[in-house]
Amino acid sequence: MLRAAAQVGGGDPDEVVSQWGAAHPIGRVGTGQDIANAVLFLSSEKASFMTGEHVNVDGGYMALGAWATAATD
Repeated sequence: MLRAAAQVGGGDPDEVVSQWGAAHPIGRVGTGQDIANAVLFLSSEKASFMTGEHVNVDGGYMALGAWATAATD
């Protein structure tokens, strides 16, 4: 999806993916497999005691919010 958006915007898809990946604490953009792994876990017996949970599959990107930068100021 990110590659397609880069192409529509006239950018280099590999460069856009690299830039977005560098912005993530994990150092890369997510893949469909990352989402599938979370879905498989949540649908497995290993998650049987979880109810109504919000799960971020974002490579730590949410941790870069305003509260995170305010803590380092």
